[in-house]
Amino acid sequence: MAALLALFLTLLVAHGNLVLAANTSPLRGRNTTKPAAYDPRLAPVHLWAYSGSLDTYLSNLKRGVVLRGGFDGFNKTKVTSFKSAARKRQSSDFWLSSLRPLGKQPHAGDGNYQFFRNVVEDFGADNSGETDATEALNAASASWNKDSVGDARTRCGEKCGNTFSQGAIVYFPGGTYKICTPVIQYYYTQFVGDPNDMPIIKGCNDFQGIALFDVDPYIPGASGQPAVSIYNQPDSSSTQISIFAARGTLIESKGPSWFHGGGSEHAILYNYLISGAKSVFMGHIQTESPYYQPKPRPPAPFQAAASFPNDPDFSHCEIAAEVWDDWCNYAWGLQIIDSEDIMIHSAGLYSFFNEYYQDCILTNNCRDRILEVKGSKGVVIYNRFTVATINIASGIDNTNVPQSDNQRGSTTEVSVWVPLEGDDHVNMVWVDTEVWDAPTVSCPSQSYMLVIPTSSLGSSTTIQPSSYTTSLEYGEFDTITIGGVQTTVFVTTTTTLTISVPSIVTDGIPFSNVNVSTGAIPITIFPSVNLPPAVVTLPNGEGGQTSRTVALPPWP
Repeated sequence: MAALLALFLTLLVAHGNLVLAANTSPLRGRNTTKPAAYDPRLAPVHLWAYSGSLDTYLSNLKRGVVLRGGFDGFNKTKVTSFKSAARKRQSSDFWLSSLRPLGKQPHAGDGNYQFFRNVVEDFGADNSGETDATEALNAASASWNKDSVGDARTRCGEKCGNTFSQGAIVYFPGGTYKICTPVIQYYYTQFVGDPNDMPIIKGCNDFQGIALFDVDPYIPGASGQPAVSIYNQPDSSSTQISIFAARGTLIESKGPSWFHGGGSEHAILYNYLISGAKSVFMGHIQTESPYYQPKPRPPAPFQAAASFPNDPDFSHCEIAAEVWDDWCNYAWGLQIIDSEDIMIHSAGLYSFFNEYYQDCILTNNCRDRILEVKGSKGVVIYNRFTVATINIASGIDNTNVPQSDNQRGSTTEVSVWVPLEGDDHVNMVWVDTEVWDAPTVSCPSQSYMLVIPTSSLGSSTTIQPSSYTTSLEYGEFDTITIGGVQTTVFVTTTTTLTISVPSIVTDGIPFSNVNVSTGAIPITIFPSVNLPPAVVTLPNGEGGQTSRTVALPPWP
């Protein structure tokens, strides 16, 4: 079992091509407090597109002005008053900001080192979303303190300091932060937002990509892994502390991408999800389910969180009378959904507990499934190991690889698995109109698609749907200057349209099909009246106009 500590998010936003190199050695260095030669890591010059350097930015800030760029439709910089600029303040009910004046970093080197850094109040970040906030964020991460103008001291990194001597909390009040160039999070730094008023990241018009580097920013060399910390408890008597993280590692890259020697553990929904990806290689990966599951049942405690594409759905899991009979409500170790050309070379997907108890290991039934491949092709998985999982791999059409046929000592072992390609083959069942008089349906299989008949209205009826509001994006090539270099970019604009939907004359109401994948259940049906597509006019990027056909969703 991996014993690695996952902390906060390292965010690097790529203005151009951004290459990330990480040492993924399984050996991890320990932080030490021994003296080290002072070796400050100056933020690269290209990060200061407007001010030119960290010192110039802090000097401007001290005079109460900030040189801002990144305005929409305006490629130059403007000098704005830091003190008078309208900015959104943090919500008063979040406790973290109130601790700001109470903490010191006694081992930093002198009493002026700033541990808590508010990117808005201390470093002049614009959180209205109107201008580029990158320089302020980099200054908050790199500086000794907000007043260190002309000071040779900046924060250290890999060769100097540790979490106890030069750590920092960089706090983001609520608001929108426009990011146009890379944000570099120094080692031993936590980026923290207000959970009651979550900050939003917004890209510039020439935005080209974003990278979320989420391994272990505290450890030089980035040799950690995204594992929710359940091991390093300061109180050894606290053996059942539940620490919650919704998701593990989401991979959506169109590739080619390589992941070697990594682990992702103890997330609630999944540890690895390869979603809509292509050309991905993963070697020597490891996952573990949360020790407290299946209580609470996923996605708890994150029911209110926004969903991402292909997030797993646990609503089909039956509620067991006893927790040890619940084999469904566990985080997926690895899911490969709607992806192509994926190779996994050695994967340990483990589930050791049922609500902190391990009785299920001896009977090999802590959970039902841990690995799923659907909607994909070109997938091959070599050397797969599991513990206490009934079906060690699951594919389309309820195909499974059982534990009972593959147990080798304390784990199962499958040398190679090539899952079936494509999606589930669903049995279609056309329901007769008699269902309106006797609303009961029976089917010969457990998984099927019900095609609901149209319900007669008795006579022609006119329905006037409400207007439909949507947003469309269009763009054109333009030339801008970045760092003194002219660059051709594709500039996009998003416009909001309100489309008037013509009236519908019909004598019957159709309904959406119903997908049933479990046993006897009550079924709720919903009207679904198809609407004709609408044609709208948009700029064509060359001074003229062009038409675009917009498919409208069914009414209502």
